[in-house]
Amino acid sequence: MKKTFECIFKFPPCSLNRSDVFMAMLGDSAARAGMKEAEEREIRLDDIRLRTLKKFVQYLYTDSCDGLPASAADLLVAAEKYNVPALKLECEEALVAAIRVR
Repeated sequence: MKKTFECIFKFPPCSLNRSDVFMAMLGDSAARAGMKEAEEREIRLDDIRLRTLKKFVQYLYTDSCDGLPASAADLLVAAEKYNVPALKLECEEALVAAIRVR
C-alpha cells in the first residue's frame, strides 16, 4: 500500500519569484484568469515525498536547503518540475561533487 501525503501551504509573495510555475499559478495574471490556486492562494503538492517536500518548501521560503547532497536527487526532480533554477543548480552541483571516480 502506497502512502501519499498532501501538503497545502500558502506562499508569501517573495517565494513566487523562485518558480515561474508557481508564479503562473498564483500571480496576478492567474488571478485575472480565475485560477483556483490564485483565488485561494494555495497549491496542493501531492507528488513529492514528505521529507523532500519539507526541504523544497524550506528552499522556497529561505533560498537555502539543509541536507544536500543526501537529498539532492529528489530535490532535483522537484526543482525541475516546478522550475526553480537556483535549487536545480545547487542539486546538480551537489550530485556532481558526490561522484567519485575509481
